[in-house]
Amino acid sequence: VYQADFENERRWLTWDLLAGRVDRGHALWPYLVGAGVGEDELDAFLEAPCPPDVVGVNHYVTSERFLDERLRRYPAWTHGGNGRDRYADVEAVRVLADGPAGLAALLGEAWARYGLPLAVTEVHLGGPADEQVRWLAEAWDAAAEARGAGADVRAVTAWALLGSYDWSSLLTREDGHYEPGPFDVRGGRLQETPLAEAVRALAAGQRPDGPALRQSGWWRRPERLVYPAYAEAAVLA
Repeated sequence: VYQADFENERRWLTWDLLAGRVDRGHALWPYLVGAGVGEDELDAFLEAPCPPDVVGVNHYVTSERFLDERLRRYPAWTHGGNGRDRYADVEAVRVLADGPAGLAALLGEAWARYGLPLAVTEVHLGGPADEQVRWLAEAWDAAAEARGAGADVRAVTAWALLGSYDWSSLLTREDGHYEPGPFDVRGGRLQETPLAEAVRALAAGQRPDGPALRQSGWWRRPERLVYPAYAEAAVLA
């Protein structure tokens, strides 16, 4: 729990620094100073804050994480630690019985924290084209939900337009693994994918339609759970 609390603070750190929020009362001030960051360096952000005009949120199906010290429940490759305790770090979507918080809730948190315009700056899912269309439509709906709740959400970006190579490894390997976006560039020419049609509809103010959207994405279906399901209500009981 203490590590999850720390990670939840750290996810805001870049924007907190830019917005001039990291003072001596900030939860991560001791951590930063302990890591060797000079107090004068941190004070410089307080004296001359430079908050962004738009806060860009990159959200993936694996972005929300779940930490669990019960290592036996998870494969060895998920095991890690912080030098004090060992724990597994897995995708929340694969273990939470009720699913992760989701993009709409996270946009609401960002709006409540900063009160700055927001944009969903990376909407991408590796996998079949129909799942990519579902993921984009869900991101759009989440942005609309957050906007309806009062958040100033300005844009949703289908990234990357021309697809990307080796994004599945965050560019740590040269596997030549290509994931198309609205366009597929393999073969030396632009070829539209079903995602392009969905983007075109959204850009025209229309709701995408088609067979892909008549079914929920895999992240909403029971088969998403690959580890013993964690239900907080059962644990609290």
